[in-house]
Amino acid sequence: MRVNDVAQLVTEFGNGLAWDGFAFEFSEPWHLEQWRERRVPCENDPCVYLLTSPAAPAWAIPLASNEADLWYVGKSDRGAGRVWEHLGNLNEPGTPRFSKHRWATAQSVPTPIRDALADARAVVYAIRIEPRGRRALPIAVEKFVLARLYQRYGEFPPLNLEA
Repeated sequence: MRVNDVAQLVTEFGNGLAWDGFAFEFSEPWHLEQWRERRVPCENDPCVYLLTSPAAPAWAIPLASNEADLWYVGKSDRGAGRVWEHLGNLNEPGTPRFSKHRWATAQSVPTPIRDALADARAVVYAIRIEPRGRRALPIAVEKFVLARLYQRYGEFPPLNLEA
């Protein structure tokens, strides 16, 4: 499953909702290595967010054009700052940056993904959902996307499998 699948599924959700007040906006990609220079997209707004491998050769491409493997679909009713809860604290210089991330010891997660997260080799996309006052809307979008991905591929993204 690919990152750009999510763009199509969020559009499908909106079309099926048939609600004039529903809108969404895809953020620019945010590489974990940018943690000093730039804040997480939608850090303080309810949103759906994605974790993925950096697209090669250039990682900074729009969500709808990104064919990289999708690792995780999450949501937050308080903002994508929740990404930090998954990554944990930064480590001492000279060690992998996020070696204590949520999935560090999960044997169900492929080692290359665990290592990439530990080394800050991952990209985050956020999907801002309107209207912002409807805090349950990102939850509905996340569940819809996960259900449709499962229907299409017979599995969830690898980081969504770990409890």
